[in-house]
Amino acid sequence: MNKYQGFARKSAALGLLIAAGSLLGSTASADASAGKIVLSGYADGVGGESLMAGDYAAIIGKLGAHGMGFALDPIAASTNLCIAYIMTHAWDKADGACDEAVRVAKLDTPTGTLYERATHDHQVAIAYSNRAVLHSLEANPLEAASDLAHASAFAPDLALVSGNRAALHGVGGP
Repeated sequence: MNKYQGFARKSAALGLLIAAGSLLGSTASADASAGKIVLSGYADGVGGESLMAGDYAAIIGKLGAHGMGFALDPIAASTNLCIAYIMTHAWDKADGACDEAVRVAKLDTPTGTLYERATHDHQVAIAYSNRAVLHSLEANPLEAASDLAHASAFAPDLALVSGNRAALHGVGGP
C-alpha cells in the first residue's frame, strides 16, 4: 500500500474539467458535469499545490527528472506529471508519463484490508482514466475506450470513470 509520510494515500482526487469539444480550452472546479472530460490528480501529494494553482511548468520542473518526489510518493508524482504534460500539450511526454502512472499504480499492491484494496483500485482507475483522456485528445478513441474499460474494471462505481465514459462517448468515442 502506498504510504506518504506515514499516512495511507487517500483516493480523493483533484478534478480538472476540460470542455469535451475543445483541446484543453479551460479548466474549472472539481464538479463533474455533462459533456466534460475530467483529469484527476492528487492535491495532497507531490506537485499537488502546483496542480491546484495551475502551475504545470513547476510540476514538470520538479518531477520531470524523476527526482526525490518520485521516491517519496510515486503514485501522486507520476499522476500529477501526466496531467501537467497533458495540460501543456506535450503529447509525447504525456504518453510516457501517463503510461508510467498506470504502471506505478498497478505495482503498488495492497497488503490485505478491504480499504487498501479499494484505495489501490481507485488509484489504478484514476491512472487509466487520465490516460484515456490523453488518448481521446490525441484522436485515439479505441485506445481511450480500452483504458476506460480497464478503469471501470478496477473501480466500476467511481464517478470519474463513468463521467469520462459518458463525455467521451458523446464526442465520438466508441
